[in-house]
Amino acid sequence: MMVINKDGNTIYCEKSKNAYMAQPINSLSGLAYIIVAYLIYKYEISNKDETNKKYNENNSRYQEQLSQFKFYFAIILFVLGITTFAMHSSYNKVWTNYDGITMFIIITLLLLFNVIIIIYKKNMLQFKIIFTIISILLILISKTKYNNLNNFMGLIFLTIISFIYVVKYKDGDTYYLWKSVFYFIIALIVWKLSQSRQILCNPKSIFQGHALWHILTAIAFYQLFLFYTSLN
Repeated sequence: MMVINKDGNTIYCEKSKNAYMAQPINSLSGLAYIIVAYLIYKYEISNKDETNKKYNENNSRYQEQLSQFKFYFAIILFVLGITTFAMHSSYNKVWTNYDGITMFIIITLLLLFNVIIIIYKKNMLQFKIIFTIISILLILISKTKYNNLNNFMGLIFLTIISFIYVVKYKDGDTYYLWKSVFYFIIALIVWKLSQSRQILCNPKSIFQGHALWHILTAIAFYQLFLFYTSLN
């Protein structure tokens, strides 16, 4: 459940209202993830002929699996948009947990696929099985005391390391990767400075730093998608 202060504000700063949409700005900004999911899907569909051409060239199996991964990525971003919207629209503990689980899953998705790229295990079936098992485990962990920020930060650290190895061993346009890193860093700074009682926090303002965090991280995820698209 959201942490609510005595003045009616949450740790996300925006003043909570007794309405169907408790935090309208933070809620609506979560739709940025759904927009990015749609852009990824549209990009993949519009470039289907080019992708099929790659299938007929060397390394076609890898290209096909990379395309499948990007559809996974779009689906989970879509789910993240829903859970983010629902979490900020209510004080429902269930939606708060689902939002956290989805963030764990999307980081796990990136980590697992990076590992597959690094060790050249071009087996999408194996990837799907491992990803499904770990997703179920994350859901189970969310019900225990072990679901905490330290676990999440540890997962992010491993994912960052995996990206370093992907850049080292595979050809790709690192411009998109660095843009993603830039947006994530700015988003993190804004998020930190916009928490309750921080310098960028104004509970009644139409500008909400946490909402900007949603938008910036959505853009960062799209840049990651473009990076994966550039991989050979």
